[in-house]
Amino acid sequence: MKKVTVITFPEYESLVLGSLGAAGVTQLTEVKGPDFDEYKKEVKGPDYKTLYDDVAPRYKELKKLVNFEIEVTTPLLDVLRDYTRNPEVRTKQAVQTLDRVIGKLKDVKEAQANEAERITKESEEKISKGSALFHEKRRSLVEQKTRWGTKIELVKALGVEDLKNSLGYGVINTEYLKRLEQHLAKQPEVKIKANSINASESLIIISGPEESKKAIRDHFLVFEVYDASVILGEDAKAIIDPGKRGKILEKYQGEFNAWIKAIEAKGTDFEEKLATMDAKHQEAIKHLEEEKTEQLKTSADSVKERYVKVEAEVKTSEMASLSEATFCYNMLRLAVDSRAPVMRTKVFSILQGWTPADNIGEFTAAMKEVEEKTGEKVIFDINDVKPGDRGVPTPPPVMKPSFLQSNWKLTTLRGYPNSNEFNPAYLSIIVFAFQFGLMYGDVGQGLLILLIGIFLLRKYTRGMLKYLGGLFIPMGVAAIIFGFLYGSIFLNEEILHHLYHPLLPNPVHNTTSLLKLVFLIAAIEVIIGLVIGAYNQIKKGNPVGALGEHGLGMILYVFGLYMTAMYFISIGMNFMQALSYWGFYVMIVGMLLSFAEPVIHSIQHGHGVGMESIGEGIGGLLMTFVEGLANLFSFLRIAAFALAHASLAIAAEALNEAIVLPVPIPLGLLIMNVVAMSFELISSTVQSLRLLYYEFMGKFFDGSGVPFKPFTVPRERKVTQ
Repeated sequence: MKKVTVITFPEYESLVLGSLGAAGVTQLTEVKGPDFDEYKKEVKGPDYKTLYDDVAPRYKELKKLVNFEIEVTTPLLDVLRDYTRNPEVRTKQAVQTLDRVIGKLKDVKEAQANEAERITKESEEKISKGSALFHEKRRSLVEQKTRWGTKIELVKALGVEDLKNSLGYGVINTEYLKRLEQHLAKQPEVKIKANSINASESLIIISGPEESKKAIRDHFLVFEVYDASVILGEDAKAIIDPGKRGKILEKYQGEFNAWIKAIEAKGTDFEEKLATMDAKHQEAIKHLEEEKTEQLKTSADSVKERYVKVEAEVKTSEMASLSEATFCYNMLRLAVDSRAPVMRTKVFSILQGWTPADNIGEFTAAMKEVEEKTGEKVIFDINDVKPGDRGVPTPPPVMKPSFLQSNWKLTTLRGYPNSNEFNPAYLSIIVFAFQFGLMYGDVGQGLLILLIGIFLLRKYTRGMLKYLGGLFIPMGVAAIIFGFLYGSIFLNEEILHHLYHPLLPNPVHNTTSLLKLVFLIAAIEVIIGLVIGAYNQIKKGNPVGALGEHGLGMILYVFGLYMTAMYFISIGMNFMQALSYWGFYVMIVGMLLSFAEPVIHSIQHGHGVGMESIGEGIGGLLMTFVEGLANLFSFLRIAAFALAHASLAIAAEALNEAIVLPVPIPLGLLIMNVVAMSFELISSTVQSLRLLYYEFMGKFFDGSGVPFKPFTVPRERKVTQ
């Protein structure tokens, strides 16, 4: 990573930012350093945020309205200087241009909207009037038939009843009839007779003692019972006489039959007439809708032609002004971009940031592009990262082969490496896959994991499944390699055993040998991590830090601990004899170095030997003793999961013998492989991550770096001078 500083005149600031943004290789940061402190007191310049808020909404609205690209022109140098000296004036001109062009285009759009609204309103009025007339005519026809039917049914319902001796009769809504009957039931001497005369009404005749007549009239008022004369008209009086009812019924039926015949004379019955009316009404509405659609289309085509003409006029007469307005917008957008902090002085604009060493060529080319546009030299400086620099971003490494690129996530989940430490991008993949293979060594299952990884990586280009696919590939390869070393394929340990003798000890039959191997691997991994940690301390400019618990002290302790443990086992676990072994003294030296490191550090910084440094030394000694033991014993989980995987093979064989099927299917083997490809796969992955992040990377990885986020802006479509 390189630290870059650019110093330019204020009028070229937007050009520099535009070129850097188009190159996309520099992360800009706040300008810092003793050389620039004096400039922080100078005037900061105009309020670009307010000016941007004035232009931005108008420009974005314009971009939605126009269907052509605006040619972006780089103004002449005098104009650029004027943008710097009088940004308010230039912004006002840009706003006026945008308002003028937007007004022209919106006038056409609004005319189209008004015309469409007029056409729609007129069509809706026609439909509304036509529907009202149709429904009135249909309702009248249906009501006329209902009235005839009600008259006839009412006369039939009267039958031979003597209405003169009744307490009252009339027509009631059928919904109220039951409630009326419940009320009258309280008077046993009062009788009610009811007959339906249409779908919603019934004729009721009340009989009983004369003294109940007033109560019946009150009930008629409450339950809205109306007189039959409303239906029968002039015939209501004659209908009281039972002898005249037959003639009246014949009269009504004759008139009704004549009305029906008049309808049928037109070649249709009543229901068909209603259906025909409905169909004609729907057809009329459809015709009106089609007419409206056609009018809207004609109007839209007309407006489109006008809009194209107006656009062409704007493109011809306003392009120069629009180009200046676009440049003004771009300049203000860059000036207020929080990703591009610029130190603005009375004379210069200063930018500072970080560029990966591999991209210095692109950075230099971006500066040359500005020089070609302006004809003047752009001052820029490229420096190496210094030990005191803070917040240096970490660019993602370009990993080969390409399928490993997504595994950069394996490192960044623990944090981003800073500029003063070793980047473990490749090493984390190797260690993780190696540990996983030791726990999950199986050729067949490893092949399945590899194929799943290839499938996911090809199908998904982003998201969690992409990262999972990239991780499955080294996991599958490691499982295949260690599967051959263990001699296991889909939990079957007989197929490969007939071909060769496995190189690694069988976890079930040679557990002690496997534990010794795991202890050796643990010691090697921890020591490698500590060596890298010591390197990081030296790189940070703290060589004394490489002597203690994060360097040589812990290295000697872990090495001595491993050698002493192996000697202790080889001599039959004689504790006193092991204390005289040279490896034990190496352990002691390592702990003493961990004690001495903070004391030396204190002396080096002129603080002398005090209680604080001695306390830190004791803490370092105890941490070395405890942490070294914990780290080595933590690796025993590798042996435990390798043993668990091998035990699944034994369980599969036992299940095959226990389950007898008519068809020779190794059901037990299938079940155990499903278990291995689910629960054990997840468990082994989690344990591998734990060993990677804590036992290995914890020895050297600080993870306090920040991700590299280069400043980017879309490259201008066309630039003219």
